[in-house]
Amino acid sequence: MLISLKNLYLNDCKDLMELPSDIGELAQLEALDIRGSGVNNIPPHIEILTHLRCLLVSFTKLRNGNATQEVAFGYNMISKLSRLEELVIDMKSPEQWSNEVVVNIIKEVASLKELKILKFCISNKVVDFIKLVNMNLHICLFEATSLQSFMKRSSGRNIQSIRFFQIFIGCQNLEHPEIPDFVKYERYIKYCNGVGSNFPTLDVLARANAFELVNHHKDIKHLSDFGIASMKKVLGCLVESCDAIETIVGTVDSAEPVLPNLEDLYIKNLPRLESIFPCLTLISPKSIDLAMRLLSEDGRMSFRNPAALDPFRLPSFAKNI
Repeated sequence: MLISLKNLYLNDCKDLMELPSDIGELAQLEALDIRGSGVNNIPPHIEILTHLRCLLVSFTKLRNGNATQEVAFGYNMISKLSRLEELVIDMKSPEQWSNEVVVNIIKEVASLKELKILKFCISNKVVDFIKLVNMNLHICLFEATSLQSFMKRSSGRNIQSIRFFQIFIGCQNLEHPEIPDFVKYERYIKYCNGVGSNFPTLDVLARANAFELVNHHKDIKHLSDFGIASMKKVLGCLVESCDAIETIVGTVDSAEPVLPNLEDLYIKNLPRLESIFPCLTLISPKSIDLAMRLLSEDGRMSFRNPAALDPFRLPSFAKNI
């Protein structure tokens, strides 16, 4: 029975409700695409497909009266596909989407040493993805907890061994770097629409040499609330539209210089910003010599209390003001 079949596509076969149990006899099968079919789970017998490298499936929730029931998706089957390189999960509407689904799947794929691509789609539009090729890591996730789960459980993907990464958290419709000349940074993080001062994985932040904080609101008043000790390698930093920030570097307990390697700082649309560095003695000489870019929405420097900038003594190298 089709013993040489390598690729099987069963797209939009809506009356196909399940895969036959003898699909395991397709010993050479490498790609299986059942998106849009009536199969709403990962059937247990596909674990026999030891050569499977690419799996594309749909996930739905069934309505029973006024209740919505989640189909048994078969998450535990994923980790048994040891050669899997690409997994695509497609949902047909936003109502079927939940961070719990993402976290459960990430827990399973994190142990797959061959996995290179994980994508979550709504109506065929990619909303979350993880891509790792030749030690280049590209991540775009809606929730910070998803990144934390992936990094915690990942097998053979120690962040110290990854030379290049771009990580976007909560940046739907903002999946592009705002920081100028971003290509010069090998390890980049953009964190959008967050709440609270706890960055999900400080070991990742400790490896980054570029960091953007965008639309972070309410309870963070200082960039240093994220843990200055974890930002020693940051060369470029952009902070934009964070309504509560009053000071870039607040009071720190350590006598060591903060942001010792910072070269470029971009500040945009911080309406409550009063000061940059309240204690100049804690700023490294390299950071003092940085080319400062201070931008409000109209492109001019604008502070609620300009006198609060005196400790920084903005020198003539403050460009593009």
